[in-house]
Amino acid sequence: MVEYTKAQKLEWQRQKIAEAVAKGNMQATANIKRFIANKPMLYKHERPEGSVENDGGVLTATTPSVCFDDLSWEDGTATATFAKKGAVYDFDMSKEEFLKWADSESLGEYFNDSIRD
Repeated sequence: MVEYTKAQKLEWQRQKIAEAVAKGNMQATANIKRFIANKPMLYKHERPEGSVENDGGVLTATTPSVCFDDLSWEDGTATATFAKKGAVYDFDMSKEEFLKWADSESLGEYFNDSIRD
């Protein structure tokens, strides 16, 4: 029987998850993207340095949130994936406004106070 190392098992998982995302069978949330890229996961109690990652023109908020699974911006549109039911909504906004949102202490609070109608 072949014994696989932990690193080999994780690489296999990354490949399978990347395939599922590419086929549209799995949503590419911030933590899914981080797992595929072999970056540390974001947890609610952590606040990494910087509030945004830039991936080829797509900005992704890295501020941990219990309200949002994913929050990104590209070409004047912020896309928010809500944690509870996975609903996805787009919001027209400037890059500067998105950066304010991404840098806020609470993404959910900022949404309720400044974005939500």
